[in-house]
Amino acid sequence: MIKLDEHDGRKINWFRVFARTLGTSVAVIWAFMVIGGTIEEIITGTQPVKLVSESLTLLLLTVIAILGVIIAWRREKAGGIVTIIGAISIMIFAYYTSLSNKVRVMLVTGGPFIVAGILFLLSMGKSNKNKTL
Repeated sequence: MIKLDEHDGRKINWFRVFARTLGTSVAVIWAFMVIGGTIEEIITGTQPVKLVSESLTLLLLTVIAILGVIIAWRREKAGGIVTIIGAISIMIFAYYTSLSNKVRVMLVTGGPFIVAGILFLLSMGKSNKNKTL
């Protein structure tokens, strides 16, 4: 009989599976949105310089969070910390640039990265104890 919690005789670390799934999904969505929006603003040149600089700042902060997710695929602790730092930076940026519903905007922009970063840190602790996938 096949056990759902085992792979080749080793326990599956569900925190890691969820962290990788969530982190990668959020990273891909944000990459398309931010990179596409920034490139479009730069190419068309219709936006004021202030909006283009905000887009570039958001692009940089998003790249930091995405790099955290990429790093976390190999090193959960370092990647989780970088992802959380990137998420907090995005949330602070969202707070200062949003016009209304500041808390909601902060949670929508940085929340998924925070959750992914915490899950990576939890998976790191569990994998060190049990030597799992």
